[in-house]
Amino acid sequence: MTVRRYIGTMIATTLIFVAAMVVLLFRVDPTAAPISGLLLFYLALFFAIWGFVSLCGIMSRFLLFRSTPVFEFIGISLRQAIWVALFVDLTLFLLSQNLFELWMAIPLALVFASIEGYFLAKTYETARQRKIAKRRPRSQMALD
Repeated sequence: MTVRRYIGTMIATTLIFVAAMVVLLFRVDPTAAPISGLLLFYLALFFAIWGFVSLCGIMSRFLLFRSTPVFEFIGISLRQAIWVALFVDLTLFLLSQNLFELWMAIPLALVFASIEGYFLAKTYETARQRKIAKRRPRSQMALD
């Protein structure tokens, strides 16, 4: 799949989930809806936010780092968009249940930031090891 086709598919699916979310907003009464209606709303919201934030991440990285190929940004943008979408969904769910307090948002954000920091460190460590492996002659690589 080319990057252009991927971005087009991502835009289309994001718009589908935004439309589903709008339909659910106007058709489902949250006070009288069964659990399936609320579950569908939160799933549609999650996927709409995930698509929108990942597209924004890809586009902003493309504009900031023009010398790097776009496909290198896709994995990082998708992962970071998942964390944002989970954070927003959890926050809205806790708000709807009257369980959310501002002091809860800070540890929640720190947990997501720590998880993302771990993944970024692993990504950069892997890239660094590849760079080192490229520099070494084949004779040294056989000895390792």
